[in-house]
Amino acid sequence: MLTDRKIKSLKPTEKAKWVSDYAGLYLRIGPISEGGGKTWRFRFKNTSKSLGKYPEVELAEVRDLVREIRKQLAKGLDPFQKKHKELEVASDFIEPYAKLKGLDLKSKEIQTVTRNINYLINELGDRPPHDYSKIEINSFVSARLLDVSTGSIRRELNSICAVFNLVYEEHEIDHFHRFRKIHIPREGEDKVERDDFTPDQLEVIREIIKGSENKVEQIIGLLIDTGMRSSEAVGLASADVHLGRIPHIVLHKNTFRRLKTKNSQRKIPLVGSSLDAANNLDLKDEWVFSNYIHNIDSANASVNNRLKRILGPESPTSHSFRHTLATRLRSVECPEYMRKELGGWASSVSEMYGTPTDQKCMALRLTSPIKLNILRSPWIGLLRSYKIQACSVAPYFSKIFMQQNAAHISTGSITHPTMPGILCSQGPKTFPGAASRFNDVPGMNMASVPISVFS
Repeated sequence: MLTDRKIKSLKPTEKAKWVSDYAGLYLRIGPISEGGGKTWRFRFKNTSKSLGKYPEVELAEVRDLVREIRKQLAKGLDPFQKKHKELEVASDFIEPYAKLKGLDLKSKEIQTVTRNINYLINELGDRPPHDYSKIEINSFVSARLLDVSTGSIRRELNSICAVFNLVYEEHEIDHFHRFRKIHIPREGEDKVERDDFTPDQLEVIREIIKGSENKVEQIIGLLIDTGMRSSEAVGLASADVHLGRIPHIVLHKNTFRRLKTKNSQRKIPLVGSSLDAANNLDLKDEWVFSNYIHNIDSANASVNNRLKRILGPESPTSHSFRHTLATRLRSVECPEYMRKELGGWASSVSEMYGTPTDQKCMALRLTSPIKLNILRSPWIGLLRSYKIQACSVAPYFSKIFMQQNAAHISTGSITHPTMPGILCSQGPKTFPGAASRFNDVPGMNMASVPISVFS
């Protein structure tokens, strides 16, 4: 066994030396090339663990430490297992949550979590989660209502609750926190419905961004006819864009973009303005929009500012492209399951992944003709009069089909205050020049579009 006198007499050599004490304890004397320092080591599982340096850790002290280690080993415990950092207050939960989720502390999701927990801390102080009472949490909600909508508060509370739930579960914390099922007064009543883009607005945007090499306008082009979220478009890798026989985009999570839900992973056909924008993308770099990849919020703000410059201050926002696409798809009687898949709302795994045939079907739906209902009105003389039911249509569609509701009509007329009567006979018939008469119909701009009438 070692003594202090013997330890002091040990001199370094060209090679490291190990001198045994007892019960797995050794003193390592480093080689001259390393400075010849003396370090306590404990043999453990075919390796050794450092117990400190001599003389900072004295012989008697390290022997007491070895006795404690061997007691834990006898109980089947691992004395060298890394212990979790003590979680005392709400801010301590952010880092372990990021580790459990496999996210970087600088990622957008963790930055959002940090911001939401800071809202809580600024109002109620940095305390253990279980220490916040229901009354205090309700007062926090009331304070936040002065600044944000009920929907924003609900998202903040869900974010905070998710952090506490996961860390409590995985770190086996037995306390109970009160952030579940928080009541928000008049929740949802302040929700403002997003406006759709009108057909005229879409036409103006399409004309301005057509063939553009401006990154912001290319983002707008991708959003118009794909239904993507801004974050999905901005986070595109060049490898996600496929411009082959069936042009499409493959959406999946990557380093910079975590999709909103797992159902958001999908394939989207490229048509119309979105195809035009894709054809003008520079796909040489790894990321399509590398200038914005680290700041998606900035990209979204730039898109909305550009839309306001094009359409005026009352312009719908970039997210309204999704709402507008949903409206357009319903107008062409696109099946609900296909609408969900295109928008990333699929409810089952089978709807999430597309084959080339699926992509063709969806592309056809995105470019399908709109059916205009011709409604029967009261008799006028010997002819039945019909009028066009107003509906939202995308100006770039190549044909407009007007379908009569009557089972069988031999003769009739289509009437509108600004349109002369157009006679139609049984069976399909195209009226040359009739398209120009639709320009005066409110909400429609169908210049040079042939009009087919089906009896």
